[in-house]
This record gives sequence, structure tokens and C-alpha cells, in this order.
Amino acid sequence: MHFLYEADGLAGEGKFDMAYSTYEMQIVSLRTQPDGKLDIKLLAITHGRLGKMFLLQSKFDRAIVEFGRQLSLADEVDDKPEAADAYFGMGTGYVEIRDYDNAIRYLSIAQTRLASLGNMPKYCGCMRKLREVYERLGQMEPVKMYDEKIFRIEGELRYKLDTIGRKLSDLSNRLNNTNAEIEHMVTIERTSLKAIEYVSHVCVCLCLCVSLPTACSFSRPTNTNTHLLPLPLGLPLCLPLPQIQEPDPRDARRARRGGGAGGQAERRGGRAEGPAHAHPGRNG
Repeated sequence: MHFLYEADGLAGEGKFDMAYSTYEMQIVSLRTQPDGKLDIKLLAITHGRLGKMFLLQSKFDRAIVEFGRQLSLADEVDDKPEAADAYFGMGTGYVEIRDYDNAIRYLSIAQTRLASLGNMPKYCGCMRKLREVYERLGQMEPVKMYDEKIFRIEGELRYKLDTIGRKLSDLSNRLNNTNAEIEHMVTIERTSLKAIEYVSHVCVCLCLCVSLPTACSFSRPTNTNTHLLPLPLGLPLCLPLPQIQEPDPRDARRARRGGGAGGQAERRGGRAEGPAHAHPGRNG
């Protein structure tokens, strides 16, 4: 099928001789396939492309021949779209050679089939050709009728295309806004997840500190009311912990001093009572 694409490109660039050779290569390639593997639809398409190329070259008789081959192949496999294109091409060729009877015949069949297939652009093109035929024949009533039909159908097509364009634009805007909202929500959820992990880790550390205060290996900053807690991503968090009342050495010294003063007083009292009892003995 690559021959067909190449030939289309060459025909579009106006290199008709090379395009014709490439179309013929495609036909030969299809015809030489084993029995049962011949792609009749593709062969019909190739003959139809040849017919269109001959129309561009104003070789209308050869174009009619190629469209006739396309029609016979399409009828062989009951391919309605290809048959409708073939009728349209043949009618166009007959218009150009001024065979108006055959032109009206084939174009009328083509417009009916194209309308049933829903191919409105080609349907309008077919009606334009019929209008041209009737205009050449000087029959103004059909011309007026086709003008009204073409205006109505093309207006409907324009409206549908505009509607589709607006809907696509709205859909694109909604998708862009949705993507932005999703990215924002994902950022918030990731931040919330990190916060939950931090809080959970801090709670575990606090529980360890309360249950095993001597086993905690947290570094102590200058403020004795805070402990430096290591967090998952290497981010330290300094949190206040409950104060543990440690014994003040000054209280112990005061207690020792108080106890020493009482002992001295007792010793002094004993010495004072000793002589008092001794004197009576001495006197006696």
C-alpha cells in the first residue's frame, strides 16, 4: 500500500508521470497476489485515485475509464462508499466532456448514495455539479432548487462544525483545569502524608522518652527543656518535653547542715548536764 501513498504525494505535487508509474506499480503488486489474497477494495481505490489524477490533467476520457473500473470492482465486493465515489467521478467526467445526459444520470445516482451514506461534503459537491449541468442547459428551476438545498445543507454543516469546535475548546479547557486541580491535590496529599509521618514518628519518640528516659540518646541543647528528635528525612524537630524534677544538690547540703547543727546542740546539752550532776557529787 506504500505505492498508493507515494503516488498520492506525487500527484499532489503535480508530478503526474511519476505518480502514474507508481499507481501502476501498486496495481501490478495487487494483481500478482496469490489467489484468494487479492485486495479488491484496495484495487478499486487505486483505480479511483488514477481517475482523479486524470481529472486534474483534464484527461476526462481516461478518467471515466478508471472510474468505470473502480465501479465494477466496488460492485464485485458490494462496497457502497467506493461505488458512490465512482458514480461521482464518472458524472464529473461526463460534465467536462459535455455529455449532460450521462452526467445527470451518474450524478443523480451519486447524490442519492452519498446522502444515504451521510457524506454531506461530497453530497453538496455532487449537487453543485448537477446545478452546473442545469445551468448550462438553461433550466433555472432546478438551479434555484439546488441553490436552496446547498445553502441549507452547508449552513447545517457550518453550524455543526462550529459546535464541534466550541465543544472541543471547552473540553480542552476542562482538561487543562482538571490537570491543574489534580496536580494541586496531589501536592496537598503528599504534604499531608509527610506531616502524618512526622507526627507518628514524634509520638513514638515521646513515648520512648517517657518510658525509658535514661535510654534516650537524644542530644541535649543548651535549653534543658528541649530535646532534639531525629526525623525521617534528616530534618530535626525540637519539641518541648515534660520537665523531670531532678534533686537539687543545694537541698542536700542544707539538709546536711541542718542535721549537723542539731547534733552539735545535743552534744552541747550533754556537756552542760554533765557538770550539773557532777557538782552535787563534788559538793557532797
